[in-house]
Order: sequence, then structure tokens, then C-alpha cells
Amino acid sequence: MMEQGDKQISAFINNPETMRYLIKRWKEYANIWGRNHGKQLWNRMNEVFDEDPKINHEHPQESSVSSRYTLVDQETKRFPRRFSESAERMHGINFFDEIQNKIDEKKSKGDSGSVSILITGSDVGFLNDELRVKFGNQVDVSGTTLELLRAKMRKKRLVESIRNGNMKLPIELQKYLSSILKDTIDPRDSKLQSILQMQNAKPEFDKIIDTCGELLYSYEDDRPEIFEMTFEACIAKLNPGGKLYISNLAVRASVFVRKYCQEHNLKLEEGNYRDRRDDLETHFIITKPS
Repeated sequence: MMEQGDKQISAFINNPETMRYLIKRWKEYANIWGRNHGKQLWNRMNEVFDEDPKINHEHPQESSVSSRYTLVDQETKRFPRRFSESAERMHGINFFDEIQNKIDEKKSKGDSGSVSILITGSDVGFLNDELRVKFGNQVDVSGTTLELLRAKMRKKRLVESIRNGNMKLPIELQKYLSSILKDTIDPRDSKLQSILQMQNAKPEFDKIIDTCGELLYSYEDDRPEIFEMTFEACIAKLNPGGKLYISNLAVRASVFVRKYCQEHNLKLEEGNYRDRRDDLETHFIITKPS
């Protein structure tokens, strides 16, 4: 894979106009969020970056800090609202157990290779850090990051806030996060903005995890084919027997996913959870035939 900004030959997009549109769209998306987070970072240097929900003027009831970036699932009554979600809660599974089971399965078959994992739309890469620390060389984790500069600034500030106690987290949670989170973006998470930039369509991942990531922000009502290409790329990159985990999709995107799975003999599991605003959201687990 190549660094962000390099010219790439995509295995999934043949039309140059589509690639130009996507790059333009990615930049616009990144600039919108970059301006919001940049203002918070540079104008509020004495405040915890993104800690206080009131900082987000457009959505005053929301905080951009959420443990959706982590695997930690805490009792919501004990911890601040911004940590009332987790990857476990949003996807309806324990990823530590899920990945350990895959490691054990590979060993039982005499396969000494690592479990390959792609986090699409990994942003600051908290989940990526956790998996690497937990499993070491038993996993090979990589991610896509839409806007690298913003993610670098945001992660540095967030991790500093956790480590110095400004988050006011319970001591056991602070110690855990401080011990596993890096304050920089791992090079393996900074090479591509999207799975659509990958240069070949060969299967290579045992797990692909999308937590409000590419499969959420790639959908547009007037260009639904962009989401469809992104979803099909995820399926193509899964190894036989591999699983795609999705939390949160646009309603019309969900309709496409159900129809696609039925037509292509993919096992589809669905569940629901309530987010921190008490809205009912849907998560999906899609398994590719062995």
C-alpha cells in the first residue's frame, strides 16, 4: 500500500471520474471536520480537546469522545456519558473473544499465520492499538484513515488528556487506556484513506471492522453506487470464512446489504443496540462462505 496523497491504481474503480469525485469528496469531508476540530484545538488550548460536549456548537448534546473507539464496555451508570458506548456494545460481540477464537481455529488447523484485521475508517485508531497490544504478533492489524493530519492532532490531544487525568475517568479505566493507547497514528493506519484505494482485489483479511466508518460515511442518496462499491470491496477483501462487522448504516444502505447477502450466499446476522442518545441502531455480521 502507498502513502496518502500518492497516486494509486485502484482495483475497484475503473472510471477516472469516479476516483476524482471520491478524492474531492474525501477532502471536503476531511476539511469540514478538520475546521471543527482545529478550532477546538487551537482556540481552546487550556481545555481538554473534545472532552466537553458543549464545545461542539452544532450538536450541543453530543461529545466527539466516545469509547466506540475502544473495546472497553463499561457500566453506563458508573462512567461519563461519553464512555457509554464501546465497540463491544455497538457490534454486539466481544472482539477479544472473537479474535482469540480465530487464533485458536488457525492453530488447530496447523496454520501459524497471524489473524489479519482491517479497521475501515479507523480515525484515531484506539481499537487498532488495543488489538495490537492484546494479541501482539498473533494479529496483523491495519486501518484506513480519512484525514491523517486531523487524526494525528486529535489522537495526541485525546491520549494526553487521558494520561494526565483531565478526562476524570475512574482510575482503573485511566490506567488501562494509558497503558495501551499510543499518542501517534500507527504507520499501518495511515497509508490509505479508503479500502477503495487498494491496488488488488485479492482476499487478504480474516476480519474487517467498520464502526461508524467508511460504510457509514460513503453513502449518499444521489450517489448510492459509492457505498455499493465500498461494501463490495469489503466482501472481496475478506478471506473465505472471513467476517465483516458493521455498526450503523444508512437505512437505504441496509436495504442494499440485505439484498446483496441474499443474492450472494452470504450469512447475515443482525442485532440492535441503543446508542448514548437512546436511539435504536442496527449492527451486522456478514460471513463469507469458506
